[in-house]
This record gives sequence, structure tokens and C-alpha cells, in this order.
Amino acid sequence: STLRLRGSARHLFSEELPADEADAVFSSLSSLRDAEGIASAVSFVHQPFWWPLAERARRAFGWKVLYDCMDDHGGFQTNARPVEGPERGILEDADAVVATARALDARLRSAGRPVELVPNGCDFEYFASIAPRARGGRPTVGYYGCIADWFDSDLVADVAERRPDWDFVLIGPTYLADLTRLPALPNVTFPGLVPYGQLLERIERFDVFLLPFRRSPLTDAANPVKAYEIMATGRPLVSVPLPELEPFGGLVRFASDAAGLERQIED
Repeated sequence: STLRLRGSARHLFSEELPADEADAVFSSLSSLRDAEGIASAVSFVHQPFWWPLAERARRAFGWKVLYDCMDDHGGFQTNARPVEGPERGILEDADAVVATARALDARLRSAGRPVELVPNGCDFEYFASIAPRARGGRPTVGYYGCIADWFDSDLVADVAERRPDWDFVLIGPTYLADLTRLPALPNVTFPGLVPYGQLLERIERFDVFLLPFRRSPLTDAANPVKAYEIMATGRPLVSVPLPELEPFGGLVRFASDAAGLERQIED
């Protein structure tokens, strides 16, 4: 279900909640509380954008605040404004703080705040129910998720050029992606955004899944949900060496360049 709050449209990653709209947004939340008879609740804050609202709800309703830090927010290209200030407010005043990755845990602890490290997971039953992989035909290497600035398009293009006998299927929105080379390659296709409920039937043909992220503070602090989903399918996963995937050892194959990725995919 979707809850629409009063106020103008805002981009959570690049703006702050304007003071002149805070009353309208809080009024919406208060109306929801009354309509649903919510006696007590916990505000889960994932984006610094929501901190002023969560803090106000705590003062007004006594709702505890949990900061669930899932990303290095300052690493997003879409973050047009500094997030250190709003995040510092959360760290100082939230009732509890959770981090999903070791790098995030270390950064938050260095601010002097107790942190619980809780890595991500997935809907195991959904992904484990994928149909058996069909044999025969051209090998298919696949990716699904955001194809954005942290997606290493040149790396994938290099592998696709080395192996014209393989198909590369890249599912997801291409907002902020570097599409200089990939669309021109005949063995690379972009099905676009696929609804979650239809994802399994679209990835059934994948022989190997690929995680071709650029190494950066943003991706080094990511605990990729899709890695858990892919491992739940039982299909092979080849990834660049992301720190959060290192503990999975033999369940993931790692390579840093096109030649290495080609070798691991072929194996």
C-alpha cells in the first residue's frame, strides 16, 4: 500500500524537508495515527530526509526512533546537498542505530555511537522457487537492479565484446547509467524495469549472474540484497570483489577486470 503525505513532491536523496512544509507533513502523519488507532510505534528512518519528522513524532507521540543505515548516503551522485548535518542529528538523538555493512558500522561507531550490525537478507522462498535452468542455447549472463553510475558499464562492455557468443541481459532502470557503449553491442539487451512479482520468470534463462559494481566508498559500504537473492536461486554469481561479499567464500566467484570476469563466468 502507499501512503501519500501532504506537501509538495520532494526528492529524498537530494533535498531536505522544508521547514514551511513540515507542519503539513506532520499533520498527515497525525491523521494516520488517529485513523488507524496507533497507540505506540517505532519510526524507522532510512534517509536523513525524514529525521525532522521522526524527531517531531517522538516528541508528540512518544514514538522511539531507529536509524537503519543501509548506505553511505554521501556517495550517491544524486545527493546534491551535504548529508553530514542531518545524519549527525540522527546519530546523536536516535534511540537505536543499525548498520547493514561493516564499513558503515565502523564509521558510525567512530562517531561514538553504539551500533548493531545487521546485514541484509532476502525472501528466500521466493527466489529458491526459480525453475530449473534450461540447458542448451547460447549462454546468458544476467544482471537485475538499478543500472546507475555505480554500475561499471565499460567493464560489462569489455566482457561482452570479448564473448560475442554469450548473451548479456541487463534488467532495470538506466537512470544515471553510462550507456555510451553497451546499447550498440548486438549481444546486450535492456528489458527495462520488471515488477518484483514477474522477476523470476525473466531471470530463469540466466546461466550466470553478474555484479559489476564500480569500487567506491558507496559500493564498499553496500551489503547487496541481490547477492542474497541470487545465492538463494542456486545459480552461479560472479562479482567484483566487494568487501561485504568476501565472507561468502566459495559461494561467489570474484574478478576485478574483464579477463578475470570472462574466466570466472566460463568456469
